[in-house]
Amino acid sequence: MSQRTPIRRCGKPYASEEEARCSKRALTGAAVPVPCPLRCGYWHLETVRDDADAGPDQATRELVYERDNWACVCCGQPVRGRPHSVGHRMRRSQGGSNLPSNLLTFLGWGNGFTDEDHHARIDQRKDEHDEARGYTVRSWHDPALVPVMVFSPGGSGVLAWPTDDGRWATEAPAREAS
Repeated sequence: MSQRTPIRRCGKPYASEEEARCSKRALTGAAVPVPCPLRCGYWHLETVRDDADAGPDQATRELVYERDNWACVCCGQPVRGRPHSVGHRMRRSQGGSNLPSNLLTFLGWGNGFTDEDHHARIDQRKDEHDEARGYTVRSWHDPALVPVMVFSPGGSGVLAWPTDDGRWATEAPAREAS
């Protein structure tokens, strides 16, 4: 599984795939050359992470897309045929898991290059209301216990709790005894 390194308006480009491959040899860790996602004509290095640090597997992604009806939970707009991704409510760096209760479907890839990149807005915590809507969860909360405001294309929303088995619950889950 791979994840792109952040690119700041093309970062350090390589003129060709060959140059990127040569530069790769000097790096520690695995990296592979990939065409620029901004289509600048250059190649960039993509860092390959080990499976322990990878995002959700394809089966979990499909489960989340199906649960969310292949629509962005923020606006209800369909995601098929548009840039979309599965986002973590609690960041993995803060202990968030790849369980469906911690994942939501968002428009955008999280890089902020499109106007409707909800994933980037939420991940960067640009809108203070996103936390109140349950799109982002702080490290001291359990994502399974924090409800999400799921919107439809018409603008109306419903409060629901994502479950680990890939469903939406309309009632708050019981807290486990400590």
